[in-house]
Amino acid sequence: MKRVVIVCNAPHGLKEGLERHRGMFLDKADHLTTIAASDTHSIATKINLAYIANAEVTKDYEAFALVLVVNASDDQVDQLRLRMPGPLFMPIAFAVDRPHNKDFLDLARQLRIEVFRAGKLARALKKEFQERDSRTPLLLPVRNFKSKDLERLLLEVQRLTTDGDYDAPLKKLLASGNIQASRESHKKTFFENGNAIRFYGPSKAGARHGGPSGKPPHDERCLVNGYFRLGARYDTTFHYDCQYETGHIKGEFPNCHDGDQSFQARTHINIAPSDALR
Repeated sequence: MKRVVIVCNAPHGLKEGLERHRGMFLDKADHLTTIAASDTHSIATKINLAYIANAEVTKDYEAFALVLVVNASDDQVDQLRLRMPGPLFMPIAFAVDRPHNKDFLDLARQLRIEVFRAGKLARALKKEFQERDSRTPLLLPVRNFKSKDLERLLLEVQRLTTDGDYDAPLKKLLASGNIQASRESHKKTFFENGNAIRFYGPSKAGARHGGPSGKPPHDERCLVNGYFRLGARYDTTFHYDCQYETGHIKGEFPNCHDGDQSFQARTHINIAPSDALR
């Protein structure tokens, strides 16, 4: 499993210190980038350069993207998690004014634990996305589904801790949540938001088309959110057919790059987990 690790909000000297000890927490095939910035544009740019732009990754489901945020408050990390739900975000502490090699060594040991934990969670999420993509609430588009319950769920997944595998804790969390799939008589599964819009995911044999784009007006965040959710890969052609129970749907809908898009009356709108619209 290729690991793309971005350490952001990094103080001066941390990049060099981590590079000296990267073998403690990453393999040679993995990618490590350390940056001083902590905004979503900078983070997405580094993930794109490290993974999406450099390989044929459409069907590569073995990668995960982890962002370690140095010395940030829980609220700051949660804001990043909701602004860009593609990567997995974890806070780390490194409050050393004049670090020595021992301090970097201690941090590398901490990162080994966090990266290992992130890998276990990514494997459980990968299984969830491959086996239940139309039935899991974890792929719902955050901006268009417009649900505080969904936001809480995405945050709770990233706070999960366990000594073992994450399969059982993840299933328990999803089963106890307020967002559950409904099923029609002809067995089509959907989620319904507070505006009575139904989000129908495709069946395994159903139509899957499109994919993330980095061409304007899209940017790197659209790409990263179009490949990853909570750090794990999902099918880039997966999307929801969004419609009302009866009648046509129309109006303005938020897109994946901080704008809105207008639609005339139609039977449904295609919305990807990244909030890309079609």
